[in-house]
Amino acid sequence: IGNGTLIAQPSPTATSGLADVASIATGDRFSLAVLRNGEVWTWGYNGYGQLGDGTTSNRRTPVRVPDLTDCIQIAGAGAHSAALRQDGSVWSWGRGYDGELGDGSNSPRSFVPVRVKSLTNVGMVVAGMQHSSALSPAIAGTVNLQDILIRNLATATFKVRNASTNHEFGPWEVRVGLAGEFIFPAPPPGTYHVTAWGKTFLSDTVGPVDLTNGHTGLAFDLVNGDANGDNRIDIADFVELRRRMAGSDPGSADFNRDGSVNVADFLILRKNFGRSGT
Repeated sequence: IGNGTLIAQPSPTATSGLADVASIATGDRFSLAVLRNGEVWTWGYNGYGQLGDGTTSNRRTPVRVPDLTDCIQIAGAGAHSAALRQDGSVWSWGRGYDGELGDGSNSPRSFVPVRVKSLTNVGMVVAGMQHSSALSPAIAGTVNLQDILIRNLATATFKVRNASTNHEFGPWEVRVGLAGEFIFPAPPPGTYHVTAWGKTFLSDTVGPVDLTNGHTGLAFDLVNGDANGDNRIDIADFVELRRRMAGSDPGSADFNRDGSVNVADFLILRKNFGRSGT
């Protein structure tokens, strides 16, 4: 459970010391979490090094997996773990007797992450009891989040619409890297319109583009200032901005992610007044 005890809990209990979690995964008596800043934290049983902290010590509270950054997805099963990084590479650690680490060896175990060989441009990773799998190809590219200097403070959401059938896949919410890079799983083969948006950002759509073999060059430019999430920047956003200025919670009006609603956010909103998303 990660709350510092070994006591069974009959109702939901908060895990100690974790905040801003993007997603979680579990294995056999251990758990993992990836934060929105790309760090991976683990806790629980560690007999095979599946916590990735360089030891075999069990952990009652979360510990950070060292030297593993820019992660966007994690998986755990049996006694091993895996992580997908922003660059499309896969890293694994823990039990390796049956080759489940994918590093080209049958090493009994690895206490720290090792890179899985021969995998690039991966979109998703999953783990089984004594094996792991990766979904490829992936959709990757860059997104410009206007007026945010530190990209990894934000996430972007993507969905795709088939150009022939109008069938939609997604949405996928993913962390945006320091240079605006993103990656998400490819849909079934076909030609699609791809739409991106984010908290306080108008949507942007590109396409039609053939995603049959994945794609690595998509680019989006997201305009900032949508305080109320209606995909328009109008007088209602000024009303929401003023309401947030008077309160203690910046909410969706903190356009530049500096932790408060102030004149800088007003200037961003004024610059983009009257714009609509796609």
